[in-house]
Amino acid sequence: MSASNGSRSVPFVMVLMVLAIGLFAAMACEGAVGPQGPGGASVAGPAGKAGADGAPGEIKGLSGASIILSKQVLEAGERYDRPKGNGLTIIGSGFAPGRNVTIEMVHLGSIDIDRPIAWGEANDSGAFTISPGNKRDFVHKATKPGWYTIRATGVEGTVATHPIQVVAPAPEE
Repeated sequence: MSASNGSRSVPFVMVLMVLAIGLFAAMACEGAVGPQGPGGASVAGPAGKAGADGAPGEIKGLSGASIILSKQVLEAGERYDRPKGNGLTIIGSGFAPGRNVTIEMVHLGSIDIDRPIAWGEANDSGAFTISPGNKRDFVHKATKPGWYTIRATGVEGTVATHPIQVVAPAPEE
């Protein structure tokens, strides 16, 4: 064993001894336990009186109604009726049972109108399935490509919306 190796191990052993003595002293030097607090250890007090009811609130902007679409993209000028096999169907829920629902495309076309495209009635649970039927080109071929909104409105004021994309007509072959 060389002198350099022996000199490194001496400080290491001394550090271990100091730590061991310190740990022993910490365990041996414990003070007295203090008095118990009022009510005992972790004892909950009695429940208080119930508070008064809050003022009635109103949910604004949320009706609980929703719609989904069978297509997310429409081609301008295309027919979207069922007989042709490429039907657009709007499925909704959360509307008044047995009441009429109007489906519109919002801000459609160059004259920027909300155009009704279909009508129907919610069933006994407030759900519906409505298709534009035989409406020819409700997305006119002059409609600018972009994102639009399909809106379902119940006669009692329930409203649900869903985005839909309109793309340019495919080039004729």
